[in-house]
Amino acid sequence: MIRTLERLQSQVRRGFAAGSEIRETAAFRVHIWHTADVFYRNRALAMRRPASWEPAIAEMESVFASAERVPRIELLAELWPELAPALERAGWVCEARGMAMALEAPAFTVVPGQAHVTLIGADAPRALVRSFVRGTEEVFDMIPSPEQGGEIDVLRRDLASGTALCAASLVDGRPVSGASLIGIGADAELAGVWTTDEERRQGRAEAVCRTLLGHFFARGGELVWLSTSDDESERLYRRLGFAPVGTQLNYAKLRSKR
Repeated sequence: MIRTLERLQSQVRRGFAAGSEIRETAAFRVHIWHTADVFYRNRALAMRRPASWEPAIAEMESVFASAERVPRIELLAELWPELAPALERAGWVCEARGMAMALEAPAFTVVPGQAHVTLIGADAPRALVRSFVRGTEEVFDMIPSPEQGGEIDVLRRDLASGTALCAASLVDGRPVSGASLIGIGADAELAGVWTTDEERRQGRAEAVCRTLLGHFFARGGELVWLSTSDDESERLYRRLGFAPVGTQLNYAKLRSKR
């Protein structure tokens, strides 16, 4: 299990590196995005065990402060069992706790007939990519990113480089459900699985995920992982063949409100 978690960790490091300004500290690699409002891109990842966590965490916090970003870190608890307690002693709070699940190619079952699902790759029109991003933002209640230089352009760049692949279920040409594989190499992360309220419970999310996974594994992909924190999503991922492998934690050092 630890070996699988180490693979997941390597994939996360590769994914965060794309497009980020990387700053190394004694124990952490800090990723600074060009904007502060895309909170999930400004993250630190643990890289090495220091002699003492307290000064290492303080040094990492100073990097975020100099960049005027909220300090945030993502970690796999089983690989860094002493880090979460150290963060909490330093005043950090756990923003999210999820079950890390993984699926290797031999365990995936191909189910044909996902006719209403469209792959969104490097040749996708900008209008389709835009609709996909806007649908994702709406379902997850995110602040819409700029038309230029925002998440639409970032996704188009990643699609062009082959480090991302998306799929969507369309109604009248409009995405109503979607999912993405990100940080693609031999391994990838399944992220941003969404369906609009009016189209839920019709099997769209499962069809979208099966299409993405089938495409990835058919072309030599080896492992896909994800993190989930609710029972309904867990049931979906288990149907796809995913199995629990660990715990993902997201911590932040939030400013006190006065």
